[in-house]
Amino acid sequence: MKWKLRALMADRRMTNQELADALGVHRNTVNLLREDYPTMIRLKHMEGICRVLNCTPADLFEFTGDLHPDKELVESQANGTQGQNLVSTS
Repeated sequence: MKWKLRALMADRRMTNQELADALGVHRNTVNLLREDYPTMIRLKHMEGICRVLNCTPADLFEFTGDLHPDKELVESQANGTQGQNLVSTS
């Protein structure tokens, strides 16, 4: 999956501060949301982004067929082993 918030904001010439003001959040929150692959997003932020950028959730994502760039992290979160040593020494 590809997260396209950065590209949509660039197309609309919107700054982090402008989006933050429109969403009622701190600029650092927008910085985190603009990451290439955020690990989570609150529904209220998704709704706000779609409202402000006049888009749909489908516009924010692109299916590439590729696995998440950090597959081990995603698998460890799904298995509840996040933060544990995933390499066996035995």
